[in-house]
Amino acid sequence: MFNMTTDDLSVLDNPLWHSLTTIHKQYCTGEGKIRVVLPEIFPYFAIENPAAEDQLGRIIPWLKAGDHLSLLGAIPARIPEALKLDYKYEIFQMIADRNELLPESLDAAIERIEDSDEVLAIKTDVDPHYYQPDTFKLGRFFGIRDHNKLVAVAGERIKLPGFTEISSVCTYPEYRGRGYATQLITHLHNLNLKEGYIPFLHLTKDNPSIRLYEKLGFRMRSSPSICSFSLEAT
Repeated sequence: MFNMTTDDLSVLDNPLWHSLTTIHKQYCTGEGKIRVVLPEIFPYFAIENPAAEDQLGRIIPWLKAGDHLSLLGAIPARIPEALKLDYKYEIFQMIADRNELLPESLDAAIERIEDSDEVLAIKTDVDPHYYQPDTFKLGRFFGIRDHNKLVAVAGERIKLPGFTEISSVCTYPEYRGRGYATQLITHLHNLNLKEGYIPFLHLTKDNPSIRLYEKLGFRMRSSPSICSFSLEAT
């Protein structure tokens, strides 16, 4: 087990904020209590205290008609009149629960993917949600090929001091059942542990991969919300 207290983990209640004000500060705009991720990275924003009624309205000047920006975390019960809540749903946040390296399989060769277009292509085909052309810049991506075709991929997204989010895990349907996702997640898990970062991840509550992550030593930590906002029509 990691020798960490609840206070140490509290940054994961608002991980994007702590990422955009530290390691990933070059990938956003904003100041004070708000940060807005560059649109080519992914359509999100973060505020210092999402549950505070006086902070959510800070996104209003950053929105134009037709814009939709998402927030990860809690929101206040009362939403400013100028904002429209497009949708809200709860997800799971899981965190690696053991401070030990996982055994790595050599069944398939894993390689660092340097071409962002390759990752964009597989994400577009398999799972296009929350991935934009420059999401690739946020971290390292690794993949498995069948000859020259990239058939499975996983990478890093939100990164803050002490923690790295594993994200963009996907495999073409015809290549599933071969353990490729397990290999890639294990590789990223071990790489981050060696560098002093605890892996964590987010996934929808109906994601069938939950059991896989539990088998790899991840545990449920919280159930945050993803909320999308736009300007209320006038």
